[in-house]
Amino acid sequence: MNFQMYFQVAKHSLTVVATDASYAKPYTNNIIVLAPGQTADVLLTADQEVDSYVFGATVFSPADPKKVEYPNVTTTGLLVYEGAPQKAVDDLEIPSFPVFNDSSFALNYFSNLRSLNSEEYPSNVPQVVNRSLLFTVGYSFVECKQGEVCEGPGPGNASIGTNINNVTFVLPQIAIMQAYYEQLYPNSTAVKWDTTLAQADDTFEENFPSMPLFQYNYTAGNLTSFFANFGTKVVELDFNTNVQLVLQNTNSLFFESHPFHLHGYNFYVVGKGTGTYVEEKDSPNFNLVDPPIMNTVAVPSGGWAAIRFVTDNPGVWLMHCHFEMHTTWGMMMVFIVRDGDAPDQKLPPPPKDYPKC
Repeated sequence: MNFQMYFQVAKHSLTVVATDASYAKPYTNNIIVLAPGQTADVLLTADQEVDSYVFGATVFSPADPKKVEYPNVTTTGLLVYEGAPQKAVDDLEIPSFPVFNDSSFALNYFSNLRSLNSEEYPSNVPQVVNRSLLFTVGYSFVECKQGEVCEGPGPGNASIGTNINNVTFVLPQIAIMQAYYEQLYPNSTAVKWDTTLAQADDTFEENFPSMPLFQYNYTAGNLTSFFANFGTKVVELDFNTNVQLVLQNTNSLFFESHPFHLHGYNFYVVGKGTGTYVEEKDSPNFNLVDPPIMNTVAVPSGGWAAIRFVTDNPGVWLMHCHFEMHTTWGMMMVFIVRDGDAPDQKLPPPPKDYPKC
């Protein structure tokens, strides 16, 4: 829930044929990398000697090796060929992995993934962008409230939190979907919550920043303040908009490779890189032909990831870091995709027995 992982089967190659359930060009490697929330469909050919082979996974994390330590292999299992002789586990070869903080290995792995882009499964990556967004993602301090006893590492014993564009998400008392539907259809009889229009209007703000509130050299760690703002803020998007979102990792407190998941959509990962994203330098290198199709992208430690998607699914969609701890600390935000004109482009009413929040 809180780490990315390497995975390997000893003495075997693995061929990735799908990422997050979308077909991919076959890519063969002896190790794959998975972030929380990601899946890979992998083909394995049993072409080795008749024997038993250990498969295993271990942590990939950009953490400082002077400060943390992880087991060489976190978890294991056995691939046993039919007719294999019985052996003690200690006599079997354990998979060998890169060092746990080998960010270049992980970036190279993800950079080799491509969508299938065949006639039957074309890659319809948006070539023109209608809405461009830049989200910084990182850590921040949470001020100790009056009357609380805090033991955090920050000023005044402030604890550690997380943010997107310097905004730490606050969970609302009323579900945003519920409030949004109440705003769209205040007189609807499809379902009735105990929610007034005034309460719905106070549930969220439509002013989530499209750019970071504080602009600086994001990977240099030269912030003057490490405290973020708090709020329940959303980005509203029109139906059928071509969106480009650059997720920029920041050196606020320390780096981490954050896996970001978007509900309700698959997206194209058109680019990744290290350092601070510079549009004039980095966007010409985007893959707009056959980028991998995913619903979770691992933002490189000290780097950035660029995704594109088309807003063809109306509704309220959460985007969040898939590290459970970071989500609870507020590293999430919400997209509201407005209805289109056609009947099948509108948010349907909730069922009559939909539970109240």
